Formats: sequence, structure tokens, C-alpha cells
Amino acid sequence: MASLEHVALNVPPRLHTPLGQDSQDTGLALRYQATLAGERGCHQRSRRQNEISELSSCPWYFVMDFDPDRIPSTLARAKCSCVKCLSASTVEDEVPFKIVQRRGRCRAVNSYLPVIRKYCIPGEYKYNIVQEQLTVGCTCFT
Repeated sequence: MASLEHVALNVPPRLHTPLGQDSQDTGLALRYQATLAGERGCHQRSRRQNEISELSSCPWYFVMDFDPDRIPSTLARAKCSCVKCLSASTVEDEVPFKIVQRRGRCRAVNSYLPVIRKYCIPGEYKYNIVQEQLTVGCTCFT
């Protein structure tokens, strides 16, 4: 059985190895984000890609967001790779297909996840269940 945190995150095990890392010191605790999977830039892609995030007209990548004052402390968040929507020209399967930018703009698709937030009042810690916005993908919006 998977640990509670993996169930809450719904992150496949292959995404647990960070590709890059950005950190932010909030004064009391270190929060950071690390790229898990996907392309940060809006690049050419091949038809051999099979991830939904890579085949979309608005591709996205995942970052691991760590916050020690939240349970679960680690969440996988999607970030849009492109600003404008993409479309593809028809070419052979082996050749990368040409990216053509369309009129629409890429927008985040959000969901809400119940998390437990820790906060400090003088002399004690308190915990509250709150709904945290979580970006789960990107879509084309015209």
C-alpha cells in the first residue's frame, strides 16, 4: 500500500526524482519547488510522446512544491510550458512536427485539495484544514 502522502499527491513514482530546484527561504522554514517532469520551455515535440501533458495544445510540466507548514508537505503542481496555444502540422511520425502558435492563450486548470495548515500563535501550534488551489494541467482559452 502507498503511503498517505503519495495517495494524497497522486504522483506516479517515476516523477519523484527532481530535475531542477528553486528554493525560497521564508524566514522560519525553507520552501522549495523542484521540476519533476516535462519541458519548461515551449519547444518542438515529436509524435512519439505519449504523456497527455506533452500532447496538449497547451503543454505543461510538473514541479514538486515543498512547504513544511502543510500536510502533505509535498505537492505536485502543473505549470504551463507555453503562453500561447499550439497546433501541429501533419508530418511523418519519425519527424518532429512543426509547432504553430494559435490565437488562444494557455490557462491553468485548477482543482482544490484539502490540506492541513500549521500556524503558530504565541506558545502553541494550531492546525486548520483548508482548501488549497492546485494547478493540475493547462488548456487553451480563446
